[in-house]
Amino acid sequence: MLSQPVRASRPVGTGLRAVLRSRSGVARGARGIARWSAITAGVAIGVFHLYLFWDRLAAGDLLDPSIALRWLSAAGLVLALVLLRRMRIPLTTGRKACVVWLLVVLLHAYGRAPVVQQAPGDGFDASIDHYRSSERNRTFVLFDGEELAGMSSYLGIDASRQVLEIGGTYYRPHLRGTGFNRRIKDMMLSRAFDCGFRRVEFRVDRRNARSQAAMTKLGAVREGVLRADRITWNGHVRDTVLFAILKDEWPV
Repeated sequence: MLSQPVRASRPVGTGLRAVLRSRSGVARGARGIARWSAITAGVAIGVFHLYLFWDRLAAGDLLDPSIALRWLSAAGLVLALVLLRRMRIPLTTGRKACVVWLLVVLLHAYGRAPVVQQAPGDGFDASIDHYRSSERNRTFVLFDGEELAGMSSYLGIDASRQVLEIGGTYYRPHLRGTGFNRRIKDMMLSRAFDCGFRRVEFRVDRRNARSQAAMTKLGAVREGVLRADRITWNGHVRDTVLFAILKDEWPV
């Protein structure tokens, strides 16, 4: 028994690699599935990040220097990953692969916009109380069917000049992008013009590119920027973009 040769055991994983490298139909099919799965995952991740970038851009977040710096850092890390791949550094084995995955982790850590926790509080409540207390404002509670949807207001009503502003609008998050805002704006504009007003204004935070795009789509004319116009409820000194629609311009 002792004189019989002992077969050396192969390292774990050697057999699997040999199977995957073989020319059998099963191996070719497995390689094809793995390849297309990786391509599909890569495309999905790319599309997701493009959508995320566009969403940040539309919301005006990229005007914040700290957020813009995070996205520039993420772009630099993506370039580093591309260069490493062009240098034929493997992505799954070896010490160099650890560097690649560390860069991926940093990409997501720096590319993500920071979440700012706003303490519910007196600033927001005070702004709502201001809307309601002024005799020149009218605030409406909005419903979508039986569900509470948000609020919007006529502000600075000036009957002598036949001018008012639509603002103080807040919706529940799941209603954004559903067309609900357009329906509300249509109703409030029609009501204002039917009551004899000749001009309706909209004042939008300059950082909010999404709302500015919505105003343009509504048919409002961008008339200028009011620099350092007001202090928001969370203490930010904002520039305000002024839009307006005249009675003769409605409906678009």
